[in-house]
Amino acid sequence: MHQNLTLLSAGGDERFASLTGMLAENPTHAVYSIGFGTRLRETPGVRCLDQLSQLQQQPDLLILPMPLSEDGVHLKAPCHPGTPILLRYLLDLCHRGTLVFHGKGDQSFKAACEERGLIPIDYLDDEAFTVKNAAATAQAALTLAAELLPMAFFDCEVMVLGGGRIARVLCRLLTAYGASVTCLARSPEQRVWASLTGASALPLTHIGAAPPPQLVFSTIPSMVLGEQELMLLPPDCLMIELASRPGGIDPHAAHRLGRRLVQAPSLPGRTVPVSAARWLCQLIAQKEADYFHE
Repeated sequence: MHQNLTLLSAGGDERFASLTGMLAENPTHAVYSIGFGTRLRETPGVRCLDQLSQLQQQPDLLILPMPLSEDGVHLKAPCHPGTPILLRYLLDLCHRGTLVFHGKGDQSFKAACEERGLIPIDYLDDEAFTVKNAAATAQAALTLAAELLPMAFFDCEVMVLGGGRIARVLCRLLTAYGASVTCLARSPEQRVWASLTGASALPLTHIGAAPPPQLVFSTIPSMVLGEQELMLLPPDCLMIELASRPGGIDPHAAHRLGRRLVQAPSLPGRTVPVSAARWLCQLIAQKEADYFHE
């Protein structure tokens, strides 16, 4: 990574706290942090801020969490004890050309960056990182399911909603365990990929045609299982929501029907934070090299 850079790491879960510590291992960097409570107070090389007004230099790199925000206005900083941090205040601290790393930023956020001459970089636009993140999510999801299910995977009928990266890894791992897997996905291409893992594949509109599952994984960040669709599933099946909001399973309908729904977004941040931080560090170093040259 280029020397003598100023970095501001703001908010996020344990993986971003670990990432901040990794970035501070380079003694030529000035690394500031906010939004982590007391987590980084004793971390060598990290200058913890209580308020953004304490920042004395404009950051060359602004490191934001994934997901970036829950409301599109405030930073997602679950460890921050004070007033919620406005995203626009963070952007106003930067100079033209600052690299703004973030996860799942909407078009409004990206437009706000571009208006200020900043360079937004979404972690999930990097295919290598996204594949690693998907694999870690699938691994953690299976561990969670194994703890909650009263049966072995090879004795289980599983439904996977979605055909993206996480769904593909889930299908491959589950079939390797001997589970009977049905993947419901929108596109023919996604269904072909699911079939190549050994899973059965159906269109999303054919939920009623799938074998009754004991376990359902949702990887789709848009509503698929509403009240009518939930009525087609066994009342005692375990459902695990992996997608970000609003998710693929209606939580209110699940509650009304007394269904067992476990919300489990952002699993890598909770289960493998050090690995996730290392992947993010590699991504940041690679992207930084593309913009700042020796």
